[in-house]
Amino acid sequence: MEHWPEYTRFFTALLVILDPFAALPIFLSLTQGYGQRQRTRAAFIAALAVAAVLVLAALAGEPLLRGMGTSLASFRVGGGIV
Repeated sequence: MEHWPEYTRFFTALLVILDPFAALPIFLSLTQGYGQRQRTRAAFIAALAVAAVLVLAALAGEPLLRGMGTSLASFRVGGGIV
């Protein structure tokens, strides 16, 4: 139970990065001519793609950074600057 603050911080950061509330109008405008079944399928495929990228980044992100000769801390600083 002592990990809850870390989980909360991770979930909040993920919510801010993915921003589903801003993505919803974009998704609806992109799928404007779709039927309900097509829109549901598009949402499912998009969710799978996002999940795959997040899992891949979580598993291979740090080794990839090490392979490029940088640290996680440097990457965070660079992301903060951007």
